[in-house]
Amino acid sequence: MVEPVALQDNLGKTTAAEKIAQIEKAQPELAQRDTALVGRKKAVEHQSKPVPMDKSDEVIIHRDQEQQKKREERKKLQQEESESKGEESSAPEPTGTGPQPAPPVKHLDVRA
Repeated sequence: MVEPVALQDNLGKTTAAEKIAQIEKAQPELAQRDTALVGRKKAVEHQSKPVPMDKSDEVIIHRDQEQQKKREERKKLQQEESESKGEESSAPEPTGTGPQPAPPVKHLDVRA
């Protein structure tokens, strides 16, 4: 026979046991919902990010920067040479007004 105190204790625990069972059943559904929510957030972030630049563009930019540095170095050397020539001869030479050196040719168009 069941004691009245044990019966009352078991009846009091049934609501807690039902809640635990309900939570265990809902757990996979909550996990699936959370996974779908994370997926949607990632999709929105992916759409809002800009497309990364192609590597070919970077190479062209670096080439232009290198060519610009070479031009600046040539100008500095020419200025130093003209200054040293200016000290040797008494006649001043015009700087920057003379013919500019032609840029190097990268390709040739030939018709046959």
